[in-house]
Amino acid sequence: QSGGEISLTYDGNYSTFYHSNWTNTGAGYFPITLTYNFTNAEQIDYFVYYPRQDGGSNGHLKEVMVQY
Repeated sequence: QSGGEISLTYDGNYSTFYHSNWTNTGAGYFPITLTYNFTNAEQIDYFVYYPRQDGGSNGHLKEVMVQY
């Protein structure tokens, strides 16, 4: 969604967030896959998920698969 780009998931600002396209509804549009490439990381021990902080009810992760 314009204004909700993936870069907002790692910008360090808890008031911004990623949002998929509003027109992507129904079968065939889910699941959403977010891919991050850490080219200079020697080791990643953990990551922290911060849900949206504005009180909105949508956009929360329900099921997550992490692959590395």
